[in-house]
Amino acid sequence: MNIDKFLKFFVPKDHSFYPLFEEDARNLAKAADLLKELLSSTDIEDHERIYQQIKEVEHIGDQITDTTYKQLNKSFITPFDRED
Repeated sequence: MNIDKFLKFFVPKDHSFYPLFEEDARNLAKAADLLKELLSSTDIEDHERIYQQIKEVEHIGDQITDTTYKQLNKSFITPFDRED
């Protein structure tokens, strides 16, 4: 048996983690943009509005992380070490 075929046997067919990582990266970029906007603004009312948006983005990030951990716990073999 070819080693590649043997290794592919242990790699999951489902790559459900990658869309979660992509979604989390987009969410992180949005948070960074909001932080930049917050730091460049001098209007107190803008600060409160942007702060609320950052809290919402953080909540979305927490949900993505929770989904990722749930998916990780369901997976028998992941495409990377669980400790990573």
